[in-house]
Amino acid sequence: MTSPDTPTTIEVEGEATLRLPVIMFLSSAVFWLVVGSFLGCLSAWKLVLPSLLDGAGWLTYGRIQPAAENALIYGWASQAGIGLGLWVLARLGRAGLGSERLLMAAGLFWNLGVLLGICSIVAGSGHAIRGLEFSSASATILLLAYACIGIWSLVLLRNRLKGSLYVSQWYLLTAFLCFPWLYATANMLLIWYPVQGSAQGPIAAWFWGNLIWLWLAPMVLALAYYVIPQFVRRPLCAYPSSVLAFWALVFLGGWSGTRQLIGGPIPAWLASAGVAASIMMLIPATIVSINTFGALSARNISAASELSFVIVGMACFAAAVVQGAATPLVSAVTHFSDYAIGENVLIVLGFVTMTLLGMISYALPRLTSDQGFSQKETSRHFWSFAWSVGTMFGALTFGGLFQGFALYDPRVEFISSVDLAMPFRFLYAIGGLVLLGSSIAFAVAFARVILTNISSPKTVHVYSRPQELVNV
Repeated sequence: MTSPDTPTTIEVEGEATLRLPVIMFLSSAVFWLVVGSFLGCLSAWKLVLPSLLDGAGWLTYGRIQPAAENALIYGWASQAGIGLGLWVLARLGRAGLGSERLLMAAGLFWNLGVLLGICSIVAGSGHAIRGLEFSSASATILLLAYACIGIWSLVLLRNRLKGSLYVSQWYLLTAFLCFPWLYATANMLLIWYPVQGSAQGPIAAWFWGNLIWLWLAPMVLALAYYVIPQFVRRPLCAYPSSVLAFWALVFLGGWSGTRQLIGGPIPAWLASAGVAASIMMLIPATIVSINTFGALSARNISAASELSFVIVGMACFAAAVVQGAATPLVSAVTHFSDYAIGENVLIVLGFVTMTLLGMISYALPRLTSDQGFSQKETSRHFWSFAWSVGTMFGALTFGGLFQGFALYDPRVEFISSVDLAMPFRFLYAIGGLVLLGSSIAFAVAFARVILTNISSPKTVHVYSRPQELVNV
């Protein structure tokens, strides 16, 4: 059995057709990471200083916060996941695209849709449904752009060398097929042709849960399953069980969103199904943790800072599932507190962003003729991002608990609950400021590598597959 990074005898002709589209997607994603971090930092400071920039309606917290969240989800995480996902599909299948122009055009239209969507939110013409705040025109552009992206993902799978599908390909295929179904269905039922009011809450909760667990999570898990064997140079631990984790995530992830509606005016079975699904999500989380962490060793962890990003990301995935399973127990206290924002930070910034940053650091030297980031530079990026995400999550979680218990106590005035949360919100704002600085530093380093080497083609193009070529 060869090492996972050992070149094969097959020259990769498709590398040239994928290189520019992937670099374009990653460059756009890094740009939106900076934009989302800036807007998130601004919204965090407006919680501490409500009078900050209060003279302009488009800079109010109610517009800046959803704009930041959408920039991070659709601008940063989705584009980075798409670019890296297509790259991994090509490497695993040893296949390439017939043409790069359509895919690059789709990427440009995706960015146009995100830009118009962010502008519509800050202009006050967006929608008040989480994850669907973009205007109808922006959502339509995203769907049209994604049609080309989804087609090319299927082309890469069709053109692959015949053989079994690796689990990363399963996850990526699921994500690429689920997104248009989720986004089009939610817009159809909630925005374009709204259903009756009593059904809108469950549909919105269903969409948000699926956006996380059937779009972002499968893409990120696919990247983690691919990159970890490349670093550790040995099979994942208990690889056959990864299929069980995959199917458990597919069936349970879509139901977990309705736990947000505990105590709401909905049928009791909907909330109960969400609670049960959230608890049963511990099954795929446990298997994924065994697969990934079981393959690691102290030597592997210390050998590459890129792997540290992925390790922290996978730890945040397990922690997010555990927190989701425990949330129904404390929802009566934390439901209207900052605790819920902390859960979102753990998923979007901890699990998704940390893993994507590690994967970008790994892929960059393979997409260019450069060595990528230096080990010292990567380590600096890792610690700055890890500190900011940890600080933000810890501040919101503990501050949300104090705030929630104060809200739950009828003897405590509402303003007192706000005062209790204020020191933690200040710490959260500090973390947001560090996150912004980390994002800018990462973007500058990324741009330096791209601008220096974009005109220099790689001399050797080979694909490699992880060692776990198990019939699935």
